Amino acid sequence: MTYEGAHRIDLTLLPVSHISTDHTHDSLSILWLDKDNLFDSLPPADESSYFIPPPDARLFAETANEFWWCATNVAKGLARNEITFAKEMTDNVIRPAFMQMLDWKIGCTHGFNLTTGKAGKYLSRYLTKEEIQAISDTYSDAVPENNWQALFVMLRLFGEFQIITADKMGFAINTGEAEASVHYIKRIYADMVDELG
Repeated sequence: MTYEGAHRIDLTLLPVSHISTDHTHDSLSILWLDKDNLFDSLPPADESSYFIPPPDARLFAETANEFWWCATNVAKGLARNEITFAKEMTDNVIRPAFMQMLDWKIGCTHGFNLTTGKAGKYLSRYLTKEEIQAISDTYSDAVPENNWQALFVMLRLFGEFQIITADKMGFAINTGEAEASVHYIKRIYADMVDELG
């Protein structure tokens, strides 16, 4: 609900008959009024529903594989001047894997009982100004060369996050996968530059 003065409330109203089937608990829920004592055990609000869940070895490996494999699709799209495809692959495929690995890196260094917020809006709580700038450099406009440079920053940072997370969690890294992806992407970029030059 939106009110004058730029005030907004996220409000859920349910018929009593739907409470047991449609209500899902969120740790940030605050009970304003409960005349019928339907929510007598609602705990105090906190951010625990949004804490970073630590990875297991399988999820860690799958996330890395998704990033390294699909990053090559971004490069292919850029080399073919298919900017909409490249942006789609960046924003909806490799960025989620990138942000997941960043969350795990933050969890490993600051503890997993915290949240980085929706789309990383609280990253500045846990990263240096230089790290925030580097993350910002992974975002680009629609100019192909700027997307290449953003991709290269993303590749470097993901590799760093992956190493930190693996070290702290005791996971193995498929270094061949990362190296092959980076080599392939750099080769595509070099070939494209040679063709244009």
